[in-house]
Amino acid sequence: MASIAERAQEIWPDLPKTPITLGDSTRELYNRAINEPTSLTDEERRIITRRSTGPEEDQLCRDACGMTFSELARKCIDQKDNVQYQEAEILLTGPAPLQTAHGLNFSARLGEVDRELWRNAYNAAWSEDMKTARALARKLRNQSKPITLQQENPTILTIGGTLHTR
Repeated sequence: MASIAERAQEIWPDLPKTPITLGDSTRELYNRAINEPTSLTDEERRIITRRSTGPEEDQLCRDACGMTFSELARKCIDQKDNVQYQEAEILLTGPAPLQTAHGLNFSARLGEVDRELWRNAYNAAWSEDMKTARALARKLRNQSKPITLQQENPTILTIGGTLHTR
């Protein structure tokens, strides 16, 4: 199985490789996220979860699915039977292009102790509604099988990662 660093390099080979050591203020923020998540501001949550600013994230999400990120989360909670695979994927990976690659690269460049601290802070930093929406999106994504046409040969379909001919 590929390491986090190898996965990040596969997604985006030009990502920086220089190791990162968390500063004291970042460690304090991450520890506060773990111990007192309700004390976090929206900006602090976005820093920890490596998300764009609210307006930028909402515009990217609108461009991708016609809703803001919070509207999409609400839809996932209130109308889970009407959530599409792409919408679930946006809730889990974010609407920003290469957001997942940047997160993987950040994680890969941290030492083991800092990586564990960031992961715990990352999981704690989501609001309760977002945790619920993301859990539902993860369940939907795991149950769904996305269908995509292969660009180089449109007679080949990928369904849930398995190639099929039509």
